[in-house]
Amino acid sequence: MFSVAGLGAAIAEVVANSKTDADEERSFEEAYQEDGFAFTGNIFNSHEMDDIEATLIRCVEGRPSNLAPEDLLNLHMTDESIFQLASSEKMTALAARLLGTEDVSIFTTRILCKLPKTGKEIPWHQDSNYWPLIPPGKSEICPTVASLWLAVDDVDAGNGPMELLGFNAYPASRGKNIKVAVDTTVVSAGFDNFNITATFTEGTDLTKSTWCHLKRGEAEMHSAWTLHRSDPNTSDRRRCAWIVRYCPTGTRVVPGMRDSFPADYNIVPVRGKGALSTAPNAVLNDGCSGCNVDGDVQARRYAPCFGGKAVKAFNV
Repeated sequence: MFSVAGLGAAIAEVVANSKTDADEERSFEEAYQEDGFAFTGNIFNSHEMDDIEATLIRCVEGRPSNLAPEDLLNLHMTDESIFQLASSEKMTALAARLLGTEDVSIFTTRILCKLPKTGKEIPWHQDSNYWPLIPPGKSEICPTVASLWLAVDDVDAGNGPMELLGFNAYPASRGKNIKVAVDTTVVSAGFDNFNITATFTEGTDLTKSTWCHLKRGEAEMHSAWTLHRSDPNTSDRRRCAWIVRYCPTGTRVVPGMRDSFPADYNIVPVRGKGALSTAPNAVLNDGCSGCNVDGDVQARRYAPCFGGKAVKAFNV
């Protein structure tokens, strides 16, 4: 099981490692506010990454046969080791800085593992189109989310990297949704079923994009409005990423948009006010959280990956 013990190193040290030449004069927060994304550098050391990789790949390998390795959603709700990783000090401290509050909750988590030769392409999109969220103190949908994207494997041009088009490169995306095309052949009732593709104005220069090439243990964070996509994995190597979407505690879901977000969708506090210390619905099997098992235990553990109806069916 992943442990948060020993992860209390000063967050300033993490951010100090995040600066590229282009960001030399900008703080972590400034880069995020100006471009809609920022790089963190190394968050975890190699020993910590060994534990993290073992935790995540155990979930990939133990998944049901009808669940894609890119679509392991919200296991922090049922798997204690996944919850401890998502709520770790190093990760939530970065989210707190970008969200401007110490009261931080998990909106969603995702293990997105593109296996060799099989990983799918994800089109240009803004996460804001998928997330009907009202932040605390507001009355209208305005998703205030900081997504952390941790490289579990080295990510380069060959194995399906993410590509970002920041606010400076495409100003129309700053704080609002751009026009989209909707693929009606794709079932939309899921947390991350990508059926929306961004459409750009004529003459948009996509060469201004930034490729997210990362070493194992490095991470990137982006806002709900930031345009991004990723290539398929055509290499002989795995490309696994761990994604946590953080939001201010008190954020509310507007029901009725995408089947997976009912009114009682569980946004989990992990820092500051109301923070939980354990997974809200941990599924245990003889004391082993996350063991590869068949039948009811496996079904309950992976129920969050299949959306709201599956969660309700198992009372998760």
